[in-house]
Amino acid sequence: RLGPHNWVAEEVDPGATPYNDGGRWASLDINSNNNPVIAHYEGGKQNLRVTRLDGDEWSSVEAFSGEDWSEEDTDGTVLTRKASVGKYARMLIGPDDKEYIAFHDDAQQTLNLLEGFSGAYTHTVVDSNGDVGAWPSMHLQGDTLRIAYHDEGNQNLKLAQREGTDGFVIQTIDEGEFRGADTEIFVGPSGDFAIVYFDGQDNDMMLATQTGTSKWDIETIGQDNKAIGFHNEVAVIGGTAWLASYNYTDRSLFLHAVTAADETDESDAE
Repeated sequence: RLGPHNWVAEEVDPGATPYNDGGRWASLDINSNNNPVIAHYEGGKQNLRVTRLDGDEWSSVEAFSGEDWSEEDTDGTVLTRKASVGKYARMLIGPDDKEYIAFHDDAQQTLNLLEGFSGAYTHTVVDSNGDVGAWPSMHLQGDTLRIAYHDEGNQNLKLAQREGTDGFVIQTIDEGEFRGADTEIFVGPSGDFAIVYFDGQDNDMMLATQTGTSKWDIETIGQDNKAIGFHNEVAVIGGTAWLASYNYTDRSLFLHAVTAADETDESDAE
């Protein structure tokens, strides 16, 4: 927490006994009481936990646990996957303090959503078409929820959109080679939705910008012969969207500026 003059580090959830392996894939947002709420993966029990601060007290709950998956192959061999849910957890808190948590179910290979208040969540399987749901990021606008995520099975970038109480509409945004990991969805300076993500084939940062209901402009952001685009973050300040990532080639911070007038600038910071 940020005190009057400095940061104070403290253990907020060691994880479930006896594993003590909490905190993986942690994602934090702040509620209307200025208290942090953290969704994270518990590596020992392999489930999703939520940790929250109320006053001076931290508390944690097991928010969701999965089920083993099994299926008999054509030759009679039984294929199995152990229950594991909560990887790539992403927390988003709406203006009414409603919590949204997107995450991957390893066993079922699905994109999942929990939504609700103070641990009383409703569970939805958003996408179950293949091995989907890694690296989700969310944006809430009014009652429209958008989730960008990675289709690991097909190595594509996908988007799920829900308006009000309607079901999710699924769209594949980029079908290029090894596209779609480490997404960050945001509204750009021009007011259009955009998604930053990773091109694993060429080690590039990619930017998809929505130009119509189902049309997206795809462009490569980065530098020639540089490994950029993993560990992405986006901050929109005034009329500029700052796209940040790690430059693995030069071991430096990579920044790319996007403006409404399409004036761009990119640089590396040591």
